[in-house]
Amino acid sequence: MWEFSTYLRFDMSALPEDANITEATLGLNYQTYKNENPRNRWLSCYRVLESWEEGNITYSNQPDRIAGTRTSQSQVPTNTQEWMVWDVTDDVQEMHEGSEENYGWK
Repeated sequence: MWEFSTYLRFDMSALPEDANITEATLGLNYQTYKNENPRNRWLSCYRVLESWEEGNITYSNQPDRIAGTRTSQSQVPTNTQEWMVWDVTDDVQEMHEGSEENYGWK
């Protein structure tokens, strides 16, 4: 079975300094699959704890440090072209407040 990771990070600099983050979700559209259908599996989202660069990240140099506790999990939908959603509210609050760096999620 293949194991792969996706890394995502969003620029939050446009958020006002005094913004009150009450809800933040990460949504990805589930398009299709190759080989074995992963429907009904749970996919976890973890906060990344070290810097990485879009365009330069590879399997060999992906960040080693991620949070020990998952941020959220989402179940792969039964049908393709549906949304998967992870609750990232706590992470975004901490990133916005500056108590955690914004290195995104794995």
